[in-house]
Amino acid sequence: MAAAVSAIAAVLGVVVGFLGLPAVLRSPTSKEPTVVTVTVTASPDDESSAGSSPSPGDGPSGSGSSSTKPGPTRTAEFDLVEGYGFDLDATPLRPGKTAGSKNADFYWSTTQELLWASGEKLVDAGETTRDGCLKSTRYSFDISLFDVFVGQTLCVITDDRVALIEVTNTDLGNHNSRFISMKVTSWAKP
Repeated sequence: MAAAVSAIAAVLGVVVGFLGLPAVLRSPTSKEPTVVTVTVTASPDDESSAGSSPSPGDGPSGSGSSSTKPGPTRTAEFDLVEGYGFDLDATPLRPGKTAGSKNADFYWSTTQELLWASGEKLVDAGETTRDGCLKSTRYSFDISLFDVFVGQTLCVITDDRVALIEVTNTDLGNHNSRFISMKVTSWAKP
């Protein structure tokens, strides 16, 4: 009996030592995260009415109001793991392995315990709308993983887009399988 237990322990030791624990346990860090949901909604194109004069029923004469439509809305839900990030202009909107800020608007730093907005504006102000994100001025470039919690909302503002990130789940305790589940809603910047 003791010999069988020793043999099993030896085989497990070789498998874990050769393949690595993340590969054996199917850790989120051993594979690319998958996109759960991607939705793209385009707003109507207003170019057909450009240059036309308003009809009497179209509103006050000479209003001259500009459109503040948010543009196409994109939504995605996925798990973000260490060393991965995403570009808000990418199609589909999904995380990928990053080399720091070069390939992502928002990423999880592999060298520090931080989530970064790559030279962009990051807002941790509890906002829940595109306009709320744009109005907030409590800018930062990073947030500590120790400050991330379920239900938290973050805004990332780039030159072209505004994104609302909702943290839906986290597991930051086990270094081999840490992840942050999030829903990302992105709009074209007005």
